Amino acid sequence: KVCQHLVESKQFVCAEPDMYHAAITTCVNDPLFTTQWALTNINGINACNAWGLSTGIGTKIAIVDEGFENNHPDLSANVINTGYDAIFGSSPTLVYGPHGTACAGIAAAKSNNAVGIAGVAPNAQLMSVSVLFANSSGIQGSTTSAHWADAILWPMNQGADVISNSWGTSSSALITAALF
Repeated sequence: KVCQHLVESKQFVCAEPDMYHAAITTCVNDPLFTTQWALTNINGINACNAWGLSTGIGTKIAIVDEGFENNHPDLSANVINTGYDAIFGSSPTLVYGPHGTACAGIAAAKSNNAVGIAGVAPNAQLMSVSVLFANSSGIQGSTTSAHWADAILWPMNQGADVISNSWGTSSSALITAALF
């Protein structure tokens, strides 16, 4: 409020607090780790400290998305199966676009491998479940409520502890039943 009052007095061009900018801590050798604002920001996760408590060992995370690259150098060590494609109801997972690989990396990219980024849970196990998004790399087709429900049920039947979804869809009785 003080800054706003000073600017509104028309006696100053600008007014702002002199903020401290903490140096980014690097506790891993992944070259892009310092660009991961949410993991390194003092108001964010503070992953370096959190990894002292847990790195995700024993946790199975299913990424329900456009599929992810099982052979990605920052993910492959954590991939536990060939995944599942809910559109065709078969394995392996298909990759319909880049979004799923990015989501898998945020969740569980290996840390201290001198590659790319570090995931929030870098020692968790990953499984890929692919569906089509409306903008999936120009691929024709769509995901029905039955596909979405299948995409939720498959990882549950595989023992997933976490099912990560960064998508939205309208609700249906099939999707609700799969969730509960």
